[in-house]
Amino acid sequence: MTTAVCEGLCANYAYYGTQYGTECWCDEGTADYAQNGLAVCDYECAGSTDGEFCGGFDAMSIRQHEVDTNPDNYLGCFSDPADNRIFELVTSSDDMTEEVCSGHCSAYPYYGTQYSTECWCGDGETAYDTNGASEECVMPCAGDASEICGGPYSMSVYQNDVEIPVDPAYRGCYSDPGTNRVFVQDASSDEMTADQCATQCADSAFYGTQYSSQCWCGDINAPYSVNGEEFHLRYDRRGTSQTLGAIH
Repeated sequence: MTTAVCEGLCANYAYYGTQYGTECWCDEGTADYAQNGLAVCDYECAGSTDGEFCGGFDAMSIRQHEVDTNPDNYLGCFSDPADNRIFELVTSSDDMTEEVCSGHCSAYPYYGTQYSTECWCGDGETAYDTNGASEECVMPCAGDASEICGGPYSMSVYQNDVEIPVDPAYRGCYSDPGTNRVFVQDASSDEMTADQCATQCADSAFYGTQYSSQCWCGDINAPYSVNGEEFHLRYDRRGTSQTLGAIH
């Protein structure tokens, strides 16, 4: 055992430590390594030839992996309790990093990482700081131990450079299950836009787009909110940044 050997064994952890000259210990960053106080680390590493010490009797030589500086779009660490989530979970992966999550949430203004492996996207409807700040973003990213990916019910929150268009006619995104349609489909086109659908439904009180290519029209009595709101604004017109999954 040497410090370098232990560092490699704990590559996916925030902290690593050696003990008794032969042991290697890893920690994801949730333990208080100083809780028992300082000790004497005077056991020479079993694999060392230059007098390197690897802990001692009931004593550990502790080191921390170098952590990347947070990018400019990092907003902070915020509380995310199970009963009041701020974003929506989109994926969980053993390869998770801030960059990976950013890719999954490229169409959203906000994204966040949590529990080392989770990626969450935020549409801005719920304020990311609604539950207050947290100091529990201490868990290294599963895909890169030099980055922090949130913690227990705590999210490392970032902001995407996404322009959210303001449309005075927009009413929101609503569920439209096949068993209880709210509007009547009028057209489908690979060139569909919100403006095109508005023209298509000029004689109707409401119009809506769905699946990036469909246009639906609704009369004044159409209960468009009967099935509840929906979060998944993910269908973009090919070649544009216009989201087509909404009611106007």
